[in-house]
Amino acid sequence: MTDLANEIILHNYPQSPVAEKVRVGLGIKKLPWASVEIPRLPPKPMLIKLTGGYRRTPVMQIGADIYCDSHAILREIENRHPSPSFFPASDAGLMWSLSRWTD
Repeated sequence: MTDLANEIILHNYPQSPVAEKVRVGLGIKKLPWASVEIPRLPPKPMLIKLTGGYRRTPVMQIGADIYCDSHAILREIENRHPSPSFFPASDAGLMWSLSRWTD
């Protein structure tokens, strides 16, 4: 039985490259997660209700907490599960900057 308050639910669609970035991050951390497939193009009525109007992909849900944008999602995953780290060195700022730049 899983703890639903801590279950990771990723709202995404399979072809999304930014959702793939989050899926890879979840794989690196070896975290269990569930997927909710959302439409690629609007309308996205269920997602908009969940996020209060945010329509982009991906969206992560953990209990009642909602995280929008792949960088916000990856930061939260790193905060909650610091090991193994996403960072190969101690300069986290540089790693986040490079990640943003490569997007």
